Amino acid sequence: MERKCIALISGGLDSALAARLMLEQGIEVHGLYLSMSWGCCQKDKAAACAAELGIPLMVLGVGDAYLDVVRSPKYGYGTAMNPCVDCRIYMFRIAKRYMEEIGAGFIVTGEVLGQRPMSQRKQPLSVIEADSGLEGLLLRWAEPLAAPGSILEQAGTLQHRLKTLGFSTLMIVDEIGYLPISRTGAMLFFQVMARRYERTSTILTSNKSFEEWGEIFGDDVMAAALIDRLLHHCHIVNIRGNSYRLRHHAELRTVLRPPPKSKDKPGREARAS
Repeated sequence: MERKCIALISGGLDSALAARLMLEQGIEVHGLYLSMSWGCCQKDKAAACAAELGIPLMVLGVGDAYLDVVRSPKYGYGTAMNPCVDCRIYMFRIAKRYMEEIGAGFIVTGEVLGQRPMSQRKQPLSVIEADSGLEGLLLRWAEPLAAPGSILEQAGTLQHRLKTLGFSTLMIVDEIGYLPISRTGAMLFFQVMARRYERTSTILTSNKSFEEWGEIFGDDVMAAALIDRLLHHCHIVNIRGNSYRLRHHAELRTVLRPPPKSKDKPGREARAS
């Protein structure tokens, strides 16, 4: 696979991290900003982001044909009448043409599974990839480490990535078990943790008990070996109680819905006993 990619740059943190990740793998990155006449993201921020990353940035307009997508989206509207899925398909088709024009091998984005309620769920992400003609050519930086035949593997940078993860000073792995892990992904994660064992620091969070890790990784023996390494020099913090987020909302409900006023008639005074 060509060691050159297109990174969709919005000027936000996620797209910048996606591009940075590719640069760290030694992949040549070309930024692409898709401009709408009415404004969506901010072009100046995208340009500043590309300059900081040290990558070229191409600005392309979505064109008047995008209005047809807005009028009659195949996959319907999201909130505020946004044709979220159709919008992504349309934009990725533009990105695909630019990718082919400069001879790049794939496209990377800062999309995160579950971040948006309509377009960034598992099924819509697959639909977007297929309908835009980018099956196997679209990498979302926050996806699991690798799957069989993954883009990083084809580009020849997977082993370099494993080495980087294996020896970084501190690695934080959040919500183990929240997303499904492929057999290959589980094996690669074990390799990373085995390299880090007794060498570097790692923080892991999960709402799954250790008894469930065999199911998460699809292999009881590998899960047991991983837990054995983790528990050897670890401090376990078991957090119980109500969710911080739910508690915050409970306090908000109290503000928005104050307790009912006293039923005493106006002007009546309470007497001390």
